[in-house]
Amino acid sequence: MFNLDDGILYTGLALIFFYLYLAWLRGRKRRLARETAMAMNKAHGAKKRELAARLPDPNAPRYEVRSWLMLSIMIALLILSILVRNETLLTEFKDYWWVASVVGVIGFAFCLK
Repeated sequence: MFNLDDGILYTGLALIFFYLYLAWLRGRKRRLARETAMAMNKAHGAKKRELAARLPDPNAPRYEVRSWLMLSIMIALLILSILVRNETLLTEFKDYWWVASVVGVIGFAFCLK
């Protein structure tokens, strides 16, 4: 049967934080685009062209990576937590597998902008 331990709960809370952070980023980008579009409607002439240049490209990806190095480290931490949890690697840290998982998930969130 499935064993629900504290590590799974901590990892679940970190994943909830991750998704809330992504939703916050998405809402922030939408709000900034909407404010720029509203200011552009009120502006005239050179100011309107300047604001039009600041509008986000609709074909651009939603999220950008701040640091590929940090992102790869966080992915490595997530893989390490899986290996420790399954007792494949570092068996003496079996009870603390969730630390690498939580740090990896939260770090992964902050690697995106």
